[in-house]
Amino acid sequence: WDTDTTTTNTLKTFEVVYQYVEKPSGVTVPNPPATKDYVYKSAVSLEGPITPPDGYKFEGWYEDQACTTPAANISSIDKDYTFYGKIVPDTADYTVNYYWLGDKDNASATPLDTVTGFGTIGDTFTAESKSLDGYTIVPNQTLSQKIVATASQNVINVYYYKNVTLTAKTANKTYDGTPLTQADFDVTGADKS
Repeated sequence: WDTDTTTTNTLKTFEVVYQYVEKPSGVTVPNPPATKDYVYKSAVSLEGPITPPDGYKFEGWYEDQACTTPAANISSIDKDYTFYGKIVPDTADYTVNYYWLGDKDNASATPLDTVTGFGTIGDTFTAESKSLDGYTIVPNQTLSQKIVATASQNVINVYYYKNVTLTAKTANKTYDGTPLTQADFDVTGADKS
């Protein structure tokens, strides 16, 4: 009696799933890697890195949904895995420059004080208005701005006027609408040039 028998071998496979637990809303985020099946005892290399949208960073894959334990490559898979990733706002540096001698058109080329820091892209940073004896802050300056990805755009310049005292040289001069010059006054507290 002649029979044809076919033997079917099935290999045990395990599933590896990638999903985001945190991602920004309102921007296009790349899909996580597709779910893949791996044969029992085979090696698994983590997918990635994901290319996030501008102003965001991909923090990596994690073994837990709270994203506290970083995931690593698997040398020999023996169960199903789900890896969790998050895309969060990136950070950027910012600079605040302080100029003591006038407005943006007349200030010295080098700031007399500079403060640097960093913050989350999209957040607002604010320059501190310093109180300095002998100086008055120039009015109507923008002292806050949103942080953007390009650090060179995250700069606020703050300008101060030096306080001066003007004493008229003569009490006999009648103001007739013509511009007065520094020669008409004794100036205290500033260069006379």
